[in-house]
Amino acid sequence: MNPEPVRIGIAGAGGFATNVMAPLIDQCPDLVLHAVAARDAARGAALNPAGSVHTSYEQLANDPEVDAIYVALSNDLHQPVTEMALQAGKHVLCEKPLAINAEQAAHMFAVAEQSDRVLVEGFWYLWHPRQRALIDLARGGEFGSINSIDSGFVFDGSLDGNFRLDPALGGGASYDVMCYAISFALSLLDNRAPESASIEDSVLTDQGVDVFARARLDWADGVFATTTGGFTGPERRWGSVVGANGGALVGEPCFSHAPEGVGGTSLTITEPDGSVRETLTFEPSNPRADMLSDFAGVVSGRIPAAALPVSPAHSLAVMTALDLVHEKLGRAH
Repeated sequence: MNPEPVRIGIAGAGGFATNVMAPLIDQCPDLVLHAVAARDAARGAALNPAGSVHTSYEQLANDPEVDAIYVALSNDLHQPVTEMALQAGKHVLCEKPLAINAEQAAHMFAVAEQSDRVLVEGFWYLWHPRQRALIDLARGGEFGSINSIDSGFVFDGSLDGNFRLDPALGGGASYDVMCYAISFALSLLDNRAPESASIEDSVLTDQGVDVFARARLDWADGVFATTTGGFTGPERRWGSVVGANGGALVGEPCFSHAPEGVGGTSLTITEPDGSVRETLTFEPSNPRADMLSDFAGVVSGRIPAAALPVSPAHSLAVMTALDLVHEKLGRAH
């Protein structure tokens, strides 16, 4: 007998929640979109929840018919709405970046533990079979000791009036897309936060928001990672790793479109001299759908939270690295 689907609510009815995540939830047999909270009730109703449309996030958090909440709001609201939901007894899947800084993130996980609820950051690409394979190879010693990592996510977007350019709302390319590049590096380094950061290039708005930034992260053992994020194209999503015994080059796009097209993806394993050792190919997948299914599995008790590819340790390390980057950019929070 199949268990009842997890009843999930969405906090926020922006374009991403409406056009991407709500349709994916509708396609997930383990979830049912039961409620939506949005300041504009009409926008919330457009997501077609099976239950209620709320006009406040507090109403959603206190909805007794909701088991879990997906937080799809501007970055400044991630902490208050997530903690409100956790304290109301709801499990939470929160969009990346989890918070504005590492102190906030640590407090969010402390609230989750106190509330005996699960908090998961929505780094969907970590569910991709290619990324899982790369992590296994790196942690299994395939590349020997890792020397360097290079990763980035850049796109050319029209962001007039978008929260991504508002410093008060946690705007900036470092929050929005460099966090992927940082996550990529840390996932290969056992979630070790870097000791220092430096800025190799950046473009800031008059309000001090980064629309492009390239940062170098350094570890005490000599490992370094170059991480890039930008709103100024052309679009690229890349990732590579170099170690003493070889390395790997992720076929673009590194942070794959989800769902993917029919072509699938590749991972090229290289020798120490850069020549090709092996090319691995992966069938098209939909890691966002896999993330939702696993989140539902944790909420329903079918799978342990420890089995998820994103952990509190990973999220905290990413936020610690972002704090170092923001300090160098002059926009520490």
